[in-house]
Amino acid sequence: MAATVKAGARSRPARAPRAAIPAAPPQPPAAGAPRFTIPAEPPEEEREPLFYVDDVAWTIPADPGPGIAIEAMHIGAVRGEAYAEDYFMGAMLGDDGWAVLRRLMREKAVSWKDYLRLVEVCRDKTMGALEDEESPNR
Repeated sequence: MAATVKAGARSRPARAPRAAIPAAPPQPPAAGAPRFTIPAEPPEEEREPLFYVDDVAWTIPADPGPGIAIEAMHIGAVRGEAYAEDYFMGAMLGDDGWAVLRRLMREKAVSWKDYLRLVEVCRDKTMGALEDEESPNR
């Protein structure tokens, strides 16, 4: 069976493959430009309790530094504030601690008022790290 072509349909000529753009050769840093090194392992951090479940303390960094706040601001700008809150609560409490708090909320073991207070503490610590001149992590 012969193929039919609808009226007005045009075939496009095949394009030549695009040449890859060569990467710029590495340049020595400009005078005065900062140099950074990514540590092999994150530094040990001091933590403090945010809440307790029975006798288990769920902790957050005592001095989180500005990294969590910067990432939360980016996520908030790109995806919205709810995503930013989910990120910084998980970053502060760790995956297990954040899962426990969400479970406590589902089971109505934590009031909305108490939850908002915990979020406020974490938000103040993360966003405050952007302003704290004394922070060793700044």
